[in-house]
Amino acid sequence: MSLVKPFSAFYYNPKKFKNLSPLITPPYDVIREKEKGILRKKSKYNFSHILLVDKNENYKLLGRRFNDWIKKEIFVQDIRPHFYLYEQKFNFQGKILRRVGFLCLLKLDKKETVFPHETTLRAPKKDRWYILKETKANLSPIFVVSYKKLKTLQNLYLFYTRKKPFIEFKNLEGVTHRLWKVEEKNLEVDLSREIEKSKLFIADGHHRFEVAYRYFKLNGTRFKEANYILAYLTDPSTSLIILPTHRVVELEEELEEVLKKLSSQFLIRCTNQRELLTYLKKGRLFSFGIYTNGLFYFLKLKNKKILDKIFKNKEERNYQKLDVYIFHKLVLKKFKVKEILYTHYLKELKKIAGSSKIGFILRSPSLETVFSFASRGYLLPQKSTYFYPKLPSGLVIRRIS
Repeated sequence: MSLVKPFSAFYYNPKKFKNLSPLITPPYDVIREKEKGILRKKSKYNFSHILLVDKNENYKLLGRRFNDWIKKEIFVQDIRPHFYLYEQKFNFQGKILRRVGFLCLLKLDKKETVFPHETTLRAPKKDRWYILKETKANLSPIFVVSYKKLKTLQNLYLFYTRKKPFIEFKNLEGVTHRLWKVEEKNLEVDLSREIEKSKLFIADGHHRFEVAYRYFKLNGTRFKEANYILAYLTDPSTSLIILPTHRVVELEEELEEVLKKLSSQFLIRCTNQRELLTYLKKGRLFSFGIYTNGLFYFLKLKNKKILDKIFKNKEERNYQKLDVYIFHKLVLKKFKVKEILYTHYLKELKKIAGSSKIGFILRSPSLETVFSFASRGYLLPQKSTYFYPKLPSGLVIRRIS
């Protein structure tokens, strides 16, 4: 049984909708209540009406709405199965980058080929379970990365960029999305064969993967291809960006006490934003930044032996290369935490922190570190990785039948 397969996607009817920007949404787990309201006002057919259940409605109503949109041909389905070549063009730190992958069905293989890298939580899995149960569809793809370069994917991209995409639009974040249907059977076969020889890890979509696997175990005999999930596959490249996930924390302790507690294990320097980012980039030992009330501090571990005393067993020592794990184990546990918030951007961190909270500025893990953890079966803490840009929801849908 193939690890990846083409599929007949559902997507917004191009005869009814010329511009997809008011319809496509971010992934479910990054849409806050305020943003959901903004999305809903864009169009009565905005995908958030399918992706997220309202407080005053149940999941069955959402399922009926999804089926009703199919009957009204809001969504239409391709006649034959395809792989869908997908490009995201975006600006990152002043450079124009293009991330290329393809949309397909991925076999729900938990042991031999597809490796997770993050722990999952009960509440999101419960929510996604009811969504899947009522819609019987994968509403958005999980994000999967091959450990090695995929030569066929690059050849496919060079071939298709000369052709007009069947979907193209630019979202509010400035990301341009382009999608092509792969028509050549021989290229589909070549790509499938190359994937068969690759190890894959889940970059994003752990909750949906777990839910889909459970659904397959309960319904595998009822539905054809229930042992597959909608997935986006890409390979390592300079356009595969992992953003840091900073912490903004409300503590019982004042800043002076925080710095005093940390001074026994860390060298502390008051600095500015530009210098702090340079220090963090160059630092080899564990280091991080602090921001509050307009002030920046750079903190660097005094001695590597400090970590050896904390990470005593062999399994824990594997986490010495992971800043976010060290931060929670060595830094945050020293304090009484009232509230913790997360952001990937310094501008937002400064706004949230203000003068009453403390922003802890962390480095992002390297792709090699994530690969290493996933392949050995080690799970990273929640909020360890954020692959940018996120995959949108509503671009293509896979219905389980």
